Amino acid sequence: MGALWVLLLIVVSIVVFFALLRLIGLLLGIGAVENQLRVLNQSLNDLRGELRRASSQCRTATPPETRSPAPLTDDAKAAVAAMSQAADALDVATCDCGFAFKILPSMRGRQGKCPKCGVLITVPA
Repeated sequence: MGALWVLLLIVVSIVVFFALLRLIGLLLGIGAVENQLRVLNQSLNDLRGELRRASSQCRTATPPETRSPAPLTDDAKAAVAAMSQAADALDVATCDCGFAFKILPSMRGRQGKCPKCGVLITVPA
């Protein structure tokens, strides 16, 4: 019977302790912050619900019709051909660090810095 009284005393003291904490929080204005946190949490839950609804609608929506690209004009075809020829004319130089980069044929035999490590290299002729 004595243990029951001790247990009851512990429970009552815990309840009183939390009631005092609540009262101190209200006096210090912590209750207002707690209320704002509740409102923010509710807003967050509302946004989560809207996000779930929107994502489920996205999954069920049909994709838009795909269109084929417009045919290239003669000028565009000529520009693509010129770029292809210019790309074919490029050479590849490799630094000792392993970095490979494209160079113009006019750069053969010249020196330059590696863009990766900064070492001065000579482009092979």
